[in-house]
Amino acid sequence: MPGLDLLLPLPVSGVRLSRMALPGAALALWIAVLCAVLVLLGAGDPALITLRALAGVGFGATAVRGAYRVQPDWSLHPRRRRSVQCPAQAGSMVRGFDTTLLPVGSAAARTVPGVCAWDAAARAGWFFCGVCSCADVFETEVTLYDSLMPQAASTDAERFLGSPRWAHMTEWMSTSEIGEARPEWRLRCSQRYQRQPGEYPQVGTPLLLVSWEQAESIEPYDDRPFDEIVGLWMPVVGTEYEPPRKNQERSGTIYKADFELVPEPGNPYDHTALAVDLNGVRIGYLGASYAAHHHWRVRALNVLGHRVVVPGFYRSTFSPIAERDCLEAFALRPTTQMYDGILEDQEEQASRINELWAALSNETRERIACGGFHLTDETAGEVLKLQERFPDIGLPTLPYADAMPRSIQLMLRNARHEQAESKWRKARELDAKALDLVRGGSSVRNASREIAISETRIRKAMKEAGVTALRKHADESRDQTVVLLAEKGLSLSAISAEAGLSVRAVSAALRRRDVPTRGVSGVNEWSRASMLQRVSDCADALKLQGQGNTREEIAKQMGVSVHTVKKRLSDGHFFDNPANNPQRLDLARRVREQSLKQSECSGFGEQRALTDGNVLDLIHAGWMHRA
Repeated sequence: MPGLDLLLPLPVSGVRLSRMALPGAALALWIAVLCAVLVLLGAGDPALITLRALAGVGFGATAVRGAYRVQPDWSLHPRRRRSVQCPAQAGSMVRGFDTTLLPVGSAAARTVPGVCAWDAAARAGWFFCGVCSCADVFETEVTLYDSLMPQAASTDAERFLGSPRWAHMTEWMSTSEIGEARPEWRLRCSQRYQRQPGEYPQVGTPLLLVSWEQAESIEPYDDRPFDEIVGLWMPVVGTEYEPPRKNQERSGTIYKADFELVPEPGNPYDHTALAVDLNGVRIGYLGASYAAHHHWRVRALNVLGHRVVVPGFYRSTFSPIAERDCLEAFALRPTTQMYDGILEDQEEQASRINELWAALSNETRERIACGGFHLTDETAGEVLKLQERFPDIGLPTLPYADAMPRSIQLMLRNARHEQAESKWRKARELDAKALDLVRGGSSVRNASREIAISETRIRKAMKEAGVTALRKHADESRDQTVVLLAEKGLSLSAISAEAGLSVRAVSAALRRRDVPTRGVSGVNEWSRASMLQRVSDCADALKLQGQGNTREEIAKQMGVSVHTVKKRLSDGHFFDNPANNPQRLDLARRVREQSLKQSECSGFGEQRALTDGNVLDLIHAGWMHRA
């Protein structure tokens, strides 16, 4: 075996010579001795010894060649050739110069005088077979030994494509799994996008972004930063779904070619798809992430009259799912710097095409602004209507927002910034106006009402500007009104409702006049309604008592207990005329003067007095100062 031969302590040339010379010499000597014995016995001509010796060389070389012959791989899927199926690599069984020159050697031996034609043909055939086999064995061994040497482990093309992709499919997929995958493959083939007429006008001159010299210097799956390399080798996806090529290349042979990048904005699966064409026929796509960032760049180069071309390798191998040869391809994807070195700076182009934003209708601009300055397919159609006025932008041929160039996105960004800056200027003008009003003596509330902005915003502007509000002089008439209402015994909430002021303003006015405030703890709209309902129930109980009904009858008619009726009659007499119960009235006045709260009351009497005061505020205003 060649691998074991490398372990021998002999030069490589010596090992090769021994592999060729020893078998031929041994068989030639053996057959010569055998033929000599036959000649001595009178069974042959002396010339037979020479011919048999030469045939021995052929026998020895043929034996060595058979040991090193590449055997067919019977595990691979059979190849269909017209109406016949044959195993893969079947040609290795008849490979070599001996099978080709055997008839030639037989014909040449017929010219030897004194030798039978058929016998001479056979002997000469073996002679030529041996000579040619020696040359073939020498060539085969050189190839095998060279393939084992590290510096020639693989060719440049093989390091990109590697081993056949589809051939290994049988290693991890069973026959049933391959059969189950075939309907899905057929479905995807039927759903393949057909490029629309006029979507990609193939005009202009080819532009090879990366030369072959640069491409071959990049290793597959190079992990260097993108700014240090000109491209990255990546596989072309979706090649198995494309139809078979008309001009079939030799199966398994690796070819290199220039692939053309074709943008497909009309692709319903991805509006930023970048197809890969070979000789004008699509063979697959670049990855979606790469296409999303460089689709518009390729289209911008198309607008400039360039057909973007990149280096690539491809080969055709048999796919067990498709039951035919499918392409495998690797393409060099140029980095961003390779595009930007040719294209115009996008920031400069965006500032140059601001006229496009102004050329849009007011309705279209409002719709774009309401959408956060992002295009939709509908608004993208409005932008495409201006393509004739702006032919060098690189607008897509179909109205899809995802396919818009980067310069359009930057233009919308500039428009968004201009709108935000305009709003900021208007806000600063309103803040300055509010500060002028506050400095002039106006309150924050009045300034907010006058210029229609919030008080919080005005206070924030005052804090940023270091402005403090001037205390407005107390309105004497307003304070006097508040004090008079408070002297009548009204609560803060009642004064607030009467004077049209907030409870906080009423409390401030009373503090400025050194008038003690009388709180109305626990009083709100719900409690007021509850107290008024209580007064009404007490009045109904008094009315039924005045009609001569007993407590039991009143309780039955009102649907309450006798104890509740007794309590309502007592409260009703007090609410009707508080002076009839001076002790209860004095306790309510004392609790009010002390401004006690519910939690500060010491017993049931003070709690009832607190409630009595709140009820009297509703039905007897000024009860605090009445005799």
